Parts: sequence; structure tokens; C-alpha cells
Amino acid sequence: MRDHIHVPMQRLLTVRQFPGFADAELSELATLAQNVVEHRFAAGARVVEANSRITSVHFVVEGRLMSTDGKQAWGAREPFGALEVLAGRTSPVAVVAATDTRTLALATTDLAEILEDNYSVLASARRALARRLLDIHAGAPLASHHATRPHAPMAASPAHGLGMVERLMVLRQQMPFAKCRIQALAALAQAAEEIRLPANTSLQRIGEAPDGVIVILEGAARATWPGLGSHVLVPGQSVGALETLAMVPHAHAVETVTAVRALRTPAAAVYDVMEDHTDFAINVLGRLANDLLDTVATGITSASSDALHTN
Repeated sequence: MRDHIHVPMQRLLTVRQFPGFADAELSELATLAQNVVEHRFAAGARVVEANSRITSVHFVVEGRLMSTDGKQAWGAREPFGALEVLAGRTSPVAVVAATDTRTLALATTDLAEILEDNYSVLASARRALARRLLDIHAGAPLASHHATRPHAPMAASPAHGLGMVERLMVLRQQMPFAKCRIQALAALAQAAEEIRLPANTSLQRIGEAPDGVIVILEGAARATWPGLGSHVLVPGQSVGALETLAMVPHAHAVETVTAVRALRTPAAAVYDVMEDHTDFAINVLGRLANDLLDTVATGITSASSDALHTN
């Protein structure tokens, strides 16, 4: 009986060491710990074949996994396969055990159920992925941070502004919310408000907590990174999306260059909708994972092995 109690507790503590789950509630994290299975791989053993579906996420406890092309590696306290599973992708290359390796494996079907039923685990993973994207973008902010594709501003009467359908369309074009179900987007659109700001007005300051997602509809703003220059934001691009999802203070300032018309969705509304619509929160998680994998592929960062790590 003692061993029966000891093993889950030891696994719970081990799982908690993985940064993607560091601030999840212990009671919910225990569900994950109960569903992982220990695997041992001899050096050279195949973990997954190239272009094959990943059936389990492997949390490396000891040893090291490596892609056969030598470009990626996963050591202790690093998860292999999490991004691909969340993004719905196959592994582009084969992965083998570089040394004798011990992992805790979680079946992808179990992961999906755990995320659906345990919101603090889901939210912890979301924060970790968003923070990792922010860390990566900090090294090349002008090229990547506000990478949402610009689009033509939504036509609206100055007297009436955007209607519900138009707000839905604006939100759907933002990376975190693309392909989300209409019910969740409708809840976000209901909470969103149209704002108008004169030139030289601050949208966010360095060190401030994020207060929501602001999508520029008309006009222009300038994002400035200390010592790294600035970048002009145009209609269709957003301010504060990643910081809101990561729940971290702003690391750069944004100020309007011209008069700006924008759609603002409060951070509290984003969090409430994600908690009330788990499918929406999981979709956001998948979009973040896709963005991380694409960022790796474009060479902004060289490896995805620490994609669930936070500072």
C-alpha cells in the first residue's frame, strides 16, 4: 500500500518539474501523473519514425532523445512530441534515444481528455507556449512579434461602428482565434468594444500588465523595443495578444502614430471565454503550437526542445 501511494506522488512531483505544468493545480496535475507510463529506451532505439503520427508525448526524465537529422534534442525535463500533438502534425523526422533514456509517456488520447477536463493544466500549458513565443520574438521582434497579416479595415459608420458580425470577422482573422467555433467568438465579440484614440496616445507601456487584445481597424501605431528599434503596425495587426495569453507584462511600448480606430477585447473576457469554452482554449493552444513549429521551421530559433519552457 505504501508503494502504491509513493509511486503516484513521486510521479506527480516529477511531472510538476516540467515547466509547462509548473503552475497547474496539484489536484488536476495528479490526473495527468496517474495516466503517464514509464518507458525505457536503449541507446539507438527508435521512438518515432519520420512522417508518422505521434501516439504519445514523452516527458524525458533521464537521458536524451535526438532527431536523426541532428537538429533537435530533448534532455531531462523536456517534453518530446507535445507541440506536434497539439498542432495536429506528424513528426517530420525520426527520433531516437541518443543515450539510455527514461521517459514518462502520455498517450495523445489521454492528453486530449486531460486538457478538456482540467482547465488549470490547459491554462498552464497555454501560458508556457505563449511565453516561449514571446521569448523567441524578443530576439527578432521587428520581424515576428506582430506578424498577423494586415487586411483591409472593416467599413463602418462613424456613428454606429462595427456590428456583431463585423467584430466576429475581425477577431477570426487574429492568429490565436482563427478557426475557433462561432459560440466562443461570439462571446468574445460581445465583450469587445470599439475605441477611437488620437495620435500620440499610448496603447501599452513597458512593464504594464496586459489588459486585453487591441486590433487596429484604421490608422497606424508604432511598437518600440528598447535598443532594438521600432515597427509600424497597420490595420489588421493586433497589440497585446501574446502577452494576454502568457499573462506577462509588456516588454515593449506601443503608441499611436495617427488617429486610430480599434477593437479592444478585455483580458478578463478572453480568460472567461477560454474557461467557459474548453474547445476554444484547446484551439488557442493548438494555434500557439503551430506558430512555434512554424517559427522553428523558418529559422528564427534553432530548436523546439524547450518550447514548453518558461523563464
